Amino acid sequence: MFRFKKLSKLDIMFIFFAFYLILLNSSIIHMIEVSFGKPAYFVPSATTYQLPENAPSFTEMYIPQVILNNTFVIDSSLIKYEIRFINVTLKNKAFIGTKKEVEQMEFIRERLSLKLVSKLIMAIVFDSPFDAEKIKEFCFNVSAVDIKNAKIFDNFTVRVLVGNINDNLPVFDHILYNISISEKSAIMNSPVCQVHATDADGDNEIKYSIVDGLVADIAENKDSKKITDIRIKDFFNIDENTGIIYVAWEFGLDYEFSKIYHLTIKAFDKQNAMSTRVHIHVIDENEEI
Repeated sequence: MFRFKKLSKLDIMFIFFAFYLILLNSSIIHMIEVSFGKPAYFVPSATTYQLPENAPSFTEMYIPQVILNNTFVIDSSLIKYEIRFINVTLKNKAFIGTKKEVEQMEFIRERLSLKLVSKLIMAIVFDSPFDAEKIKEFCFNVSAVDIKNAKIFDNFTVRVLVGNINDNLPVFDHILYNISISEKSAIMNSPVCQVHATDADGDNEIKYSIVDGLVADIAENKDSKKITDIRIKDFFNIDENTGIIYVAWEFGLDYEFSKIYHLTIKAFDKQNAMSTRVHIHVIDENEEI
C-alpha cells in the first residue's frame, strides 16, 4: 500500500515559499495588466445623435459619466469633463477647408456646454438650433480629464446629424419673366419659356403649376369663343416637373386676338409655395399673301 511520507519542517517551509512566489508572480502580472488600463472609462465610448434643425434652444442630450476602475485609487471629484471639437461637415462642399469652415466650427463650439445631471448621467446642452442648410453634421469628444495634471482618462465621441426641416420657400430665378414670341412660332404644343425655382432645403422636389392669369387686349371682333368662357389655361399648360410652358390653344397665339398674356406660376415643394409672374408678348407677323 502506498503511504504518504511525513513532511519535515524544511519541506513545509519550501512548499510555503514556492506558493508565496506563485502568488507574488500573479500579483506582479495583475499589476502590469492594470497599469495598461484606464483609471476611468466611458461605456459605451461613442454615440450618434439626430438633432432636428428646428430643435428648441437648450435641447439636452444625455450621455453616461465615466466608470471608475476599482484597481486605481482615484476620486471622482478629481475628474472634470471638457468638450474637445473634432470636425464639421458643411452642406456646401465649396466651403470645406476655407475660413467659412473655421467660422462654423467656432459657431458650434460656442453653442455646446456640459451639465452634470446625476452621479451617472451627464447632459450635452445645445444652446441654440443649427441650420441644416449650412451644417450637415459635426463630431466632438467629451473628455474625462484629470484635474491635477490635465491627463485625459478617456473620450466619449459624439456624432451629431443635423436633420433637415422643410422650412424654406421655393425661390424663383426671377420675380417677373418677360417673354416675347412670334405668332408664327407660337403654334399648339410649342414651348414658350421655362421658369425655374430652387429650394434651400435641397432635397425637396419642386412642382410647377399655372394658378391664375389674364388674357389681355382681346379683339372685340373675334367670336370664336365668348370672353367669359376664356381661361388662361386654355392657352397654356406647364410641365409640372420641368417648368416649361407650352402653347395649349389649338389655333396657336394670334397677335390680332391678344397681344399679351399674364400668367401666375406657382412652385410647390409639398409644404411651401411661392409664385412668380410671366408676361408673354406676342409679336405680330405679316400674314398677308
